[in-house]
Amino acid sequence: MLYRLSERIGPGATATLSALVIAICAMCLLGFVNSTSASPVPVAAWGVVLLLTLLLQATIFQWLSAYQQQLRDVSRIYRLSTRDSLTGLTNRKLFEQTLAHEIERGVRYRSSLTILLIDIDGFHEINRSLGRAVGDFVLQHLADICTRTTREFDNVCRFSGGQIALTLPQTDAAQAELIATRLRVDVESAKPVFDHRTISFSVSIGGAHASCDEIIDTDMLINRAELALSSAISGACESRIEIKQGEILLKRNTLAKVS
Repeated sequence: MLYRLSERIGPGATATLSALVIAICAMCLLGFVNSTSASPVPVAAWGVVLLLTLLLQATIFQWLSAYQQQLRDVSRIYRLSTRDSLTGLTNRKLFEQTLAHEIERGVRYRSSLTILLIDIDGFHEINRSLGRAVGDFVLQHLADICTRTTREFDNVCRFSGGQIALTLPQTDAAQAELIATRLRVDVESAKPVFDHRTISFSVSIGGAHASCDEIIDTDMLINRAELALSSAISGACESRIEIKQGEILLKRNTLAKVS
């Protein structure tokens, strides 16, 4: 209760308020004793109450400040362990945990689930020819597009290197196709500027869909999406989206360009 109050008004105000409440209760008790007892409470007792109130205020303030700092440290450590430092997206570990939860949830509530793997075309070539700073910029820009395009309950993750993964709960193959198409259009139409230069790039997307009646685990679904992405990268499909055997393929062949 004290911690929740300190979140609203701060540890200092909470400590002061708590100490005042206790002091008022102590004074009321002393007043009651004075009114019912033949011998009144000495004046020194009131000074002791005041001193104890000040000590109590300082103790509560110190405890609340230390507790809040501890919670901030725990939150920071958790964020560092579950977030990618470059893009701010969740990392692969949290992605797999979230995916496992969504698979269980899909089975329980009989809802479909789709994941998409998005690969920046020629990402290593971008880093080599244009510089790692440009590669980082392109990856951050793609992360922003994915975050804006997806829904609040979707999970956007930096899967590896130049790849971003999306977990799309309650999403069938047709809906995933619309999301993938929107991502492709947004990537191609965007003209991000880095160091006074316009950077254009494209992506390849592979996906896997699990229906509510399908028995599947995290590794199986990821492997299926990786196979679809490999097919897209190798040119098994053109500049379009295909849904076949639970796999979604989207291929773009244009590498990053600078103008």
